[in-house]
Amino acid sequence: MKQIITLILLTAMSLSLIAQKELTISPLPADAMVCFMQNGKELNCFKGEVKKELEKNIPYTFRVRKEGYLTVDTTIFRKKDAAPVLPVILNTRIVKVSVSPLDAHIYVDQIDKGSVPQDIIIPKGKSVLVEVKKPGFGVKSVTYYNIEGKPEPEVSHLFKMDERVVYIKTQPADADIYIDGKKQKEQGTAEVTIPNNECTKVKVSKVGFATEEISYCNKDNEAAPPTNDVIKLKDRLAEVTVDIDDATIFVDGKEVGKKTAKVKIQENKCVAVVIKKQGYVTQKYEWCNKQDGALPEAKYTITMDKDQAYDESEQSDQANKAFTLQINGDAKQAWQTLVSIISSKFDEIQTIDATTNYLRTAWVGEVYNKNTPFPSMVRTRVVVTNGGFNPLKINVKVQSEMSKVTDDFSKNNCVSPTANQDECFEAWNRILRKYSELYGEILDRIK
Repeated sequence: MKQIITLILLTAMSLSLIAQKELTISPLPADAMVCFMQNGKELNCFKGEVKKELEKNIPYTFRVRKEGYLTVDTTIFRKKDAAPVLPVILNTRIVKVSVSPLDAHIYVDQIDKGSVPQDIIIPKGKSVLVEVKKPGFGVKSVTYYNIEGKPEPEVSHLFKMDERVVYIKTQPADADIYIDGKKQKEQGTAEVTIPNNECTKVKVSKVGFATEEISYCNKDNEAAPPTNDVIKLKDRLAEVTVDIDDATIFVDGKEVGKKTAKVKIQENKCVAVVIKKQGYVTQKYEWCNKQDGALPEAKYTITMDKDQAYDESEQSDQANKAFTLQINGDAKQAWQTLVSIISSKFDEIQTIDATTNYLRTAWVGEVYNKNTPFPSMVRTRVVVTNGGFNPLKINVKVQSEMSKVTDDFSKNNCVSPTANQDECFEAWNRILRKYSELYGEILDRIK
């Protein structure tokens, strides 16, 4: 029995000596590299679990490493009570972060680390926020987790700044902003993101102003968009509504609509707005977009007054057209009768020559709509000319003209013209009623 106990003790001592002399290094993750070190340099490296014979009083340094983890260096000595297996757990994660462009800055939990590539250390049970910023580019951000149940962090990451950003402000500051057709909640400011190799359309609008549209592009071989931009609504836009359905609206002589129209007034410019409708007083306005004067309103409602001249006249196919009168009887008597008829209607005969059968009265002007901002004048005269002989023929023409509204304000002398200002009148297809029976009387009295 004593011999058996002695054998057991010898066996135990033998096992103890083995445990002291050999150490198994077991890394976790199991595929980590175990490297034995000498003078700070890796000497031999092995993947996974490694066994090492230990000598007395000699330090052994080894390194356990794996990409994506914080490396662990350990120094041990042979000990009597040393466990035969030494587990080494890599539980701190590392992500190698770099940026493009190279001058973009890396922020780790909101701390600026500069533009140098960074090893982002994530302790076990923690998370780290990494952001990359550069003026004119969209912010890139990633949260790395070293928490059970969360996605594992990647080994390395290149933050490529390929989205451009333009920070815009508007003038006026309360203008609406649309980015690719979508209205932004905030007025006056916006952050415009332009994806790589694409363009983004920005529209700025406000009632009373002409809309401004800008396209920002982020494409190769094209100029980079600005970092900051101010979009100014400089041109005004007035919406005009007339109370007469088919009234015609002209801007600087060009028809722009009937009943309603939008009138654009460029910065530091003026426009002439003319509204016409037969039978109504023509109206004219000058709206200017200049800082030293009254600015145009956003909306105008125009009420048109009936033209009094239409109530005092009638449409005539003979207006401004000569009709030929054939004289079959005494030519001298016929001429005297004609002069008498015309003199009864017109106070002044400006030119008369019986030998050539020529007569022209002075213009007679009648002013209408005196109590409106837009008075008008109708002028009338009679011109008689010789139409031939054998038999004698005489041409009689009643000229009827209405004062016209110019398309601009360069001819201010036509605002209230006199009857003799030819440049201020245009032919009118109506004749005032007090002259409308002139033709009939001439035909009745001259045979």
